[in-house]
Amino acid sequence: MPTIYDILASLNEMFGGKGRPTRQATLKAIMDAKLLEGTPIRDHMIHMIGLFNEIEILGVETDEET
Repeated sequence: MPTIYDILASLNEMFGGKGRPTRQATLKAIMDAKLLEGTPIRDHMIHMIGLFNEIEILGVETDEET
């Protein structure tokens, strides 16, 4: 019977490497985000907050200078 450690190690092997492309795609979405003319700033800010929340969940460390 596998231990918890073995199960977690196996899951990390299967899914651990998939975070990098997701992080890169999310960072690209942040860099490419633009406020479109005629759209409310509220919608843009909600979109940006969502992207920053996603990048935080993915484990990317951000600060004021980054």
